This record gives sequence, structure tokens and C-alpha cells, in this order.
Amino acid sequence: YEVLKGLARFDNGFVRVLKKPGLWFQKLTTREPDDSMLEVSLTAFKTVMAMDADESIPTVRFRIMKDYRIIRQNVLTDLKESGEPDAIADWIFVEVLGVERSALAAVEQITEEQAEKALAYSKKIKEGEPLQYAIGKTEFYGIALKTDHRALIPRGDTEVLVEEALKEVKEGARVLDICTGSGAIAIALALKSGADVTASDISEDALSLAKENAEQTGASVTFIKSDLFDGITETYDMITANPPYIPSAEVDTLDKFVQKEPRLALDGGADGLAYYKRLAQELPAHLTAGGVFLTEIGHDQGEQVSALFAFMGKTAVIKDLEGHDRVVKVVKDA
Repeated sequence: YEVLKGLARFDNGFVRVLKKPGLWFQKLTTREPDDSMLEVSLTAFKTVMAMDADESIPTVRFRIMKDYRIIRQNVLTDLKESGEPDAIADWIFVEVLGVERSALAAVEQITEEQAEKALAYSKKIKEGEPLQYAIGKTEFYGIALKTDHRALIPRGDTEVLVEEALKEVKEGARVLDICTGSGAIAIALALKSGADVTASDISEDALSLAKENAEQTGASVTFIKSDLFDGITETYDMITANPPYIPSAEVDTLDKFVQKEPRLALDGGADGLAYYKRLAQELPAHLTAGGVFLTEIGHDQGEQVSALFAFMGKTAVIKDLEGHDRVVKVVKDA
């Protein structure tokens, strides 16, 4: 190219001989545009000229497409230490493309913007962010909720508690959700049951997130800052809770992604039962006769937690889909 550029100033037999190899090589690397290429160029030129003459004409962006398989492979490279790279990659592309997971197999190309967004998410996860924090939302009981470092990520296991609560709660009943975190349980009950729902948490950060979730979902929930029942004086027909229940010594051994969540929402004291013991002391004064208390528990805490509340009335342990202890139900004696 530089040789041809320099020789362009001269035109004689000797120079033409020197130019020949370069011109031959150009024929290998370039070809004369066909009519369709010329049409595109002319249309683009005319559009730019019109935009220069009339500022009201909106800017036109050209969509650059990327090979989905190549971008997915780059995402998987970022996710290789995540434990479930393929599953996490699927959920990233479901979020970015707005399609069902089953539709990903048919995807061939994505836009440059979609590729950049997917790679931004995978980079966050590579740096230790949980998937739900990276994309900023999750789904709980069919409800889209905002998620970030202010509160624990809502999990499918907690839906077992919601299912049981919906069997018991009546429209207009007064419900209190303690340790509400993101507001997942309170919001689900408010939307699905028509109950009068109040939610509390000791964390200002968690309450701010819960309020945002209630607002975006249209759920009517009253929020109170309280350390369990310290700031609560009223009684309720149903009380739900998802308190911290992981023994302190085990918190630091949890998955690296779980350790990104607030320790305040995980650490249940030396034996994991600290909050249940407090609840057992304070709960009776706030639950009406015949009222129902439902609390999430660790996978092996059913017997211990049930024993703490047996003095109040009938207790039962409800298991999750995998057969693990997940919820303790207490019906207060009339």
C-alpha cells in the first residue's frame, strides 16, 4: 500500500511495472461492488445528507450482529469457576434476549448491545457476584423482584412457606412478616391473599429494598423497622418469619456467592437457633388465639425448632420438594 501510495505521483513505463504486483494483489483482496452494495451506499449517503439538512430527523443506528455461539463461549469462559456455568449462562441470555430458556437452542445471532450486556453480567459473576445481584432481579412465586446487596436473595425453598400460608390465611386477616428482607414473603401474601400485611426488619437497607419491591409490584404492605418484636405492639392472625438460621461457624464455609449476601441475614448464632429462641419468648403476646405462625428453618432443624414452640399449641414440620425440613407451623391454642 505504501509503495503504491508513493508511486501514485508518477506515471511512466518503469513505474507502471513496479505498480503491477500491487495492483494484481489488490484484485485478490478486493472486488468491485455489485448493484446491491452500491444501493446501500447511496441510500446511506442520501440519509446522512437529509439528516444534515433537517435536524428533526432522528439518528439511525445500524445494528451490528454477533454470533451467539461465540459470545456464549466467551460468557462460559468467565463462568468456568461458577459451579454451574451452562445453567448460569442460560439465565443470562434469557434475561438479555427476553426469550424462554427453551428458545435459546434456536438462537444464531444477537445484537452487539446484547452481547455487551451478557458479557458485562458474566464479568460481574466472575468477580464473585451472585447471578441475581449481577442482573439485579429474580423471580419469587411468579413475582419479579429487585435484588441487590441490601438483602438476602429470595429462594425457591421459601415458596414452601408462602404456599402453606396461603392455605391458612383469610382475606382481610392481619399478617405480620418478620425479617422480611427483600419483602418477598410479605409481597406474595399481599398480592395473592388480599390480607392486611405488615412487614418488619432490623435493617434499614433491607426495608428500603422491600419498599421498592412493594411499589414496583403494586403490593399494599406496611413496613416497620423492628428487631423482631421490639418495635411492634399489635397482635396478628398470622405471623411469618425467615430469620437467620445458619450456625455462625458455618457461615464462612458457605459458597462464595452466598457469602456476598448480608451476614446479618445468614448468621443464626452459635447453634443457628438464636432467633427462634427469641421468637418463642416474644411471639405469644403478638399472635391471636387460634392464630398461625410459620417460619422457615434449616434442612435439619425441624425437631429442634418445633420443640421450642410446642408450648404454644400444635406444631408441624413441612418438608420441601427434596424432602428436607423447610417450615415449622405452629397453631396457637384457642
